[in-house]
Amino acid sequence: MTAEKLTVADFEALIERGWRRSGYSCYQPTNSINCCPCYAIRCDAQAFKPSRSQRRVLTDMVNFLNTGKKNDGERLTSTRVAEEDPLLAEIKHSYTSVEGDTCAKFCKSCLSYAETG
Repeated sequence: MTAEKLTVADFEALIERGWRRSGYSCYQPTNSINCCPCYAIRCDAQAFKPSRSQRRVLTDMVNFLNTGKKNDGERLTSTRVAEEDPLLAEIKHSYTSVEGDTCAKFCKSCLSYAETG
């Protein structure tokens, strides 16, 4: 069953009856066959605040996606990024948002974001 055209009421009814959704697919888990039961993970997205270690992991991941280089255990600093790829550093720091703020406020690859959160 696909969830693409389900109404909210129908979807809620399925969830209340033990159905699960993954992407567009809806399914009813068979716990008697599976080795582990399914657990719903709920998170209040509006109130979520990442921890310091989560922010560091996010920063490392964004840096890896932007540069293709794995973190060698040292924290990547703006100076180190500039030394390794001056053009990339210039592009990142010249970025401005629609409101005109600098990337240091919004760009997750800037360490100032991760340090000040």
